[in-house]
Amino acid sequence: MTKWLFVFFFALASCGHKSKQRVPPKELPEEVFWIGDKQGGYWYLVHQVHPHRNNAYITIYNDRDGKLVISKKFILYCTISENYNLIEDIKSQILGFDGKTIKFKSSDGKSVCVLK
Repeated sequence: MTKWLFVFFFALASCGHKSKQRVPPKELPEEVFWIGDKQGGYWYLVHQVHPHRNNAYITIYNDRDGKLVISKKFILYCTISENYNLIEDIKSQILGFDGKTIKFKSSDGKSVCVLK
């Protein structure tokens, strides 16, 4: 009996530690990925990253209902031109979307980059 209680409580406790993985609305392509925080975020679909890696065609969807927010070619701009960033791993470089621009992580830690 004690063994089964231990197994039950262990299973119950481990369920609480699992992070909730976001599931996109069913009408969105399966290639979308979500970026956001507790307050919300967006679903992103990267169609193409230009070979020179300074622009990308991206579609952004609302995180709750999957409605289209924007779909366009975004161009990368950085504040320090001599440390110009490139799009390398776009999923790990996107910080978020503010309604106009995509905030982008800079690899040098100095320049501020956005996709707009």
